[in-house]
Amino acid sequence: MTQFKNLAAFTLFAVSLLASVVSAAGSNLFEFKSANVPPGSMAIEYYGALSGIYQGKDNLFFKGADTVHVYFVGELRDSKMVNGAAEIKDEERHVSYTGNIVNGVMQDDHAEATRVKSKKSMEFFSGSFNGYEFDSCFYANSGTSERYIGKMSNGKFNDVSASYVGPLYRIYNGDFSSYAIQSDFFDFSPVNFSRKDMATFQGAMRDGRIADFGSLSVVHKGDTLHYTGDFENAQVNGVGTVKVGDLYSYVGHFAKGLIAGLGEITSDHFSRLFTESEHVPAGTISIKGIWAGISGLGTYFRVTDEDGANVKLKMNDGTIEELSSLQRFRNWVSETGVSEWIVSHRSEIDKVITGAAFVDAGVCASLLIFPASAPVTGPICGGGFFTIVGTEAVLQLILTFDAINEQCYTEDCVEDLWKNFGKEQLFNAGLILLPPVIARAGKAVAPTLKSYLATVKEFGYTRAIAMSKNAQAVKELEMLPEISLPRVREIDVLNDRLAFKQAVVDYTGKSFRDGFVEFFVRLKKSGQENLIKDIWKSHKDFIKNSGIRAGGEHEWLEADRFVDYLLNPKWGSDGAYLAYILPRMTQRTTGVKFANGGAHTIVDETGRKIPGPNSGSFHKTLGETIGSCNTASCVFGKMKSFASRELTSSSYKEYLAMERAVLE
Repeated sequence: MTQFKNLAAFTLFAVSLLASVVSAAGSNLFEFKSANVPPGSMAIEYYGALSGIYQGKDNLFFKGADTVHVYFVGELRDSKMVNGAAEIKDEERHVSYTGNIVNGVMQDDHAEATRVKSKKSMEFFSGSFNGYEFDSCFYANSGTSERYIGKMSNGKFNDVSASYVGPLYRIYNGDFSSYAIQSDFFDFSPVNFSRKDMATFQGAMRDGRIADFGSLSVVHKGDTLHYTGDFENAQVNGVGTVKVGDLYSYVGHFAKGLIAGLGEITSDHFSRLFTESEHVPAGTISIKGIWAGISGLGTYFRVTDEDGANVKLKMNDGTIEELSSLQRFRNWVSETGVSEWIVSHRSEIDKVITGAAFVDAGVCASLLIFPASAPVTGPICGGGFFTIVGTEAVLQLILTFDAINEQCYTEDCVEDLWKNFGKEQLFNAGLILLPPVIARAGKAVAPTLKSYLATVKEFGYTRAIAMSKNAQAVKELEMLPEISLPRVREIDVLNDRLAFKQAVVDYTGKSFRDGFVEFFVRLKKSGQENLIKDIWKSHKDFIKNSGIRAGGEHEWLEADRFVDYLLNPKWGSDGAYLAYILPRMTQRTTGVKFANGGAHTIVDETGRKIPGPNSGSFHKTLGETIGSCNTASCVFGKMKSFASRELTSSSYKEYLAMERAVLE
């Protein structure tokens, strides 16, 4: 709008082109009368009510009754601006618009607007104006030092991907003063973060406030707090990470603006309560437990040093103690190597438990309480029933201790696990010490024993899923909206790979690889099983190679089983959950080695990665193992048993780490 910068020159130019200018009675306003103006483009100057020259509706900056001063170059029709460039000012209210008029409406991808709110505050807008408000713009406020880039609705920040710099209080319902206060747990000078501190935000905004997910930084006199994660009601709420200068970092749960729930704090500024405790390692440590702000830590917690070694402890009246005799016993068991031995010999143990190892029925018939005519094809002698129960119980006991070590951070968790699970296994584990000859059982009892042990294991995984962050996955599933594709788009999606990729991006707002699982699950929620089946049929290999298997990772969900979880009624409500969570269970193919020799992937003479020896049988057996289940707990339990039996020790440890990352 450079033609409007020199007002005097513009006025002379405008007057030379005006056909008629009349004076408004009793005022210094002028109205332009278009009746005597030749058609075509022209420049005019107008004073009066906006409705006298503008045919659009009211917008966020002007109303038709406002007295305005207009400079316009362009086409007029019926005394109204039609197409051209305009500068419109309401000098009494200190509002202005500079941009194009398109079809009689203020519209421009590069419009500018200003609004003076007070002697110390002026707002500036620059961006795409749609006739009512800015679809997207750069916004600045001189009074509050705000800067915003994104969409606006009803004059408020509203965008799924906004950028903001300005005072914290303008976008956040709260402050971070409690994040760096003096605490019994830390040794540093407090930082008094306040609502007036300057903040930087990248992420979603709704009604002028932070919403859903994003990254927020707050600066207070050189001290900086960074948070990335979930928001609700314009406060941190959900799961996220926060780093407060060089004081500490926290990863975990938040509630109503505070650190609250299961999380892990890492710092080298812990107080003497920790640094002088004989139970806590020296140096930078991480403390995982239930937190209520940085000054509140639940009874049970875990301390990990820089090398990854950890110890489970408890807080008792302001002093740090070992968890209990259970913990010490668990550590002793670990040091003896018993658990590692049992894990490495699971295949032999399973053979005994399933009755695969037996001798001729006639040898033991006279020693059994079962009659010789009973349907016993090979009773288990040698080990004996109690020995089998005891061997399996030792493994289950160790898993109980592992569960305590990894999961328990509340006051009743340890007691609950021990009371309902551990004590019984300790008793059964004692049976392993009985001489095998004392009691023997036929193969007839093996299925009952196997069923019992499977039930015990499944209970453990059901509990783990219910207590873990997988509960968050269930919540996420419930919140996923339904999806409905128009029939025309369905046809495009089924017949064109690019259309399918674009549909995933459009309906999930994510990349294809990150969004295709959500896309299918939302179709399932919408009752569109037939469409799922057709899409899988049309793009199966593409989905498996560029989605599930992308990056050379081994998928424990079994790629061919992905849609089975969604379509097979036997999975019930667990089906969508498994389809949603199992793609996260991945291992690098180059590191997956088999216990019976071979590997998932090898490199041939030409440098290509190809399936290694035993890879085919590995996947076939894994598929059969998963297919024998119909619940999520069963799938996790059998996959773990399968991995312990089929993988080498190093690959199995990698599997366990991956499983913990999902189930913790």
